[in-house]
Amino acid sequence: MKQTLIAAVAIFAWLCVTPATEAATLDEVKEIVDLYYYGDKPTNLRNARNVTEVVRQLDEYSVYMTPAEYNEYLNQYASVTAPAQVAATMAPNNPDNVTSNMMYGNVGYLKIKSFSAHLQEDVSAHWSRLKAAGAERLILDLRFNGGGYVDSAEQLLGFFPRVKEAYKLQTRMGTQSGKVVPAKNQFPVDTYVLVNRYSASASEIVAVSLKDQSAANVVGETTKGKGSVQSLFELENGGALKLTTGHYTGPKGTPVQHKGVEPNI
Repeated sequence: MKQTLIAAVAIFAWLCVTPATEAATLDEVKEIVDLYYYGDKPTNLRNARNVTEVVRQLDEYSVYMTPAEYNEYLNQYASVTAPAQVAATMAPNNPDNVTSNMMYGNVGYLKIKSFSAHLQEDVSAHWSRLKAAGAERLILDLRFNGGGYVDSAEQLLGFFPRVKEAYKLQTRMGTQSGKVVPAKNQFPVDTYVLVNRYSASASEIVAVSLKDQSAANVVGETTKGKGSVQSLFELENGGALKLTTGHYTGPKGTPVQHKGVEPNI
């Protein structure tokens, strides 16, 4: 009888706490969307009865994650804590993310599968090995690269000597310039960068930046056209809201969203 009473009290307490918690989460999500979402303004944000109704009014890349889903999301990344901004069509984590080999003559080939954490260190190590093997020219392959961390795109652009500015980012707060993270181990000026229709997000940040500044030869197909950036907002309930907070362009204002980057060749 005593165990039954305790169980009944526990269930009653759970029923009382859960609606209040959900209401607090809903209010928190509404406030974040109202302040930071970049895109067509939701038409019925105030009257939304739950988080799902809020998210349905946003673009396809804005997602609410429960605490369990958010923990699983973080575990897919190379670092324990995800950076604030992500430009990806999927979680940027691949085994053997950077690979390389010598081709013919003095040409090195370097492929990046996604813009995961610590990209600058990985790319620098591969480029150093290629140069030691005799590489004087480089083909950088970003085909089928769905993107990843914006920070990593800034790091990769630091290998190109002619790149002075990473991108322009348009948000609710205005337009800001993305800074390049300089790399000591510079690529050749005439590097060829391969892209295709599956190159997206952070890959497109790199491609449009290189094209706008004539910093490399961009070769292949017009890219996917995902010119939006998502920011992660951790919520009080342990979950998170991945929200579109801006659209980026090339340093000269070349648009990417719904257009893609047209290669030089």
